[in-house]
This record gives sequence, C-alpha cells and structure tokens, in this order.
Amino acid sequence: MDHVCGSRLVLGLGSGFSVPETEEEFRAVRAEFSGRAGRLDGTVALWHTAWQRPEDGGSVDFTGRHFQAEGLDRLPPPHGPGGPPLWLAGSGTPRVVERVARHYDGWMPFLPYARAYGEARDRVQRTREAAGRRTPSRPPCTTRSPSTRTPHGRAP
Repeated sequence: MDHVCGSRLVLGLGSGFSVPETEEEFRAVRAEFSGRAGRLDGTVALWHTAWQRPEDGGSVDFTGRHFQAEGLDRLPPPHGPGGPPLWLAGSGTPRVVERVARHYDGWMPFLPYARAYGEARDRVQRTREAAGRRTPSRPPCTTRSPSTRTPHGRAP
C-alpha cells in the first residue's frame, strides 16, 4: 500500500475496546483477547525492523515476545524510508500515552472533552522526549506531495 499511494499512507491501528462485542470478534477468529495490546505493539516492532535497510547489506532478523522472523531484508522495502507512519487509536490513559510515545508516530484519541485532548497530547510529547524520540515536524496527514494536487491546490 505504501508503494501504491507514494508514501502518503498513514496506517491507523488499534487493539480493540474491552467490550463484549470486541471480545466476541476475537473469539470468532480464535484469537486471544487478553494480551492484544502487547501483540499489536510486537507487530509494530516487527514492521519497524522489517522496514530497516542495513547499510552493510546484512540480514535483518526479529526476536520479540510474540513473534520471531529471519531474513526480513528479503521483503520488498517500503516506498519511503522507515515505512508509513503508524498511528495508535486509544484513550488517554497513562498506559496508552506511554505506548503512543514509545512505539507510534501519531495518536487518534477518543476522549470526552477538548481539554483532555490537550493534556494527553502534552503527556505524549513529554514521554516521547524522555524516551529520546524525535517529534514529527508536522502531522502525517499534511504531507501530501505537490504532484497529488489539482491545479486549484485541492487533493484529488
């Protein structure tokens, strides 16, 4: 998908609400409901590893809590360096804020009031800086290339 859209893809991810309907969906595909956030974070770590391209041309392998993979360097590389931005949908709890700050490029919050958004965004920023992660210079949703614009400056 990253190739098809020329690095304009922003991938939104979520591990699912803790409600009966979501638990039923997990049961329907025989997936364990508990541990879902850790598995999602593990998947993201595997993708980030797979999207690396070592300068020495060496093998890229991954060993995580939930997944192991070898020879990831043989996969086609993403269109842009580092792959598409990965955004996490989630609440503003300390645990979600920590996950966003450490593993994701953006956050799609669902909070009850505007002030909560600002407070949680500030917590994400502080946690990101404490983890030594660079803050994106602008939100991925504003990174359309000029070639995708119509003569009137609107995206197609």
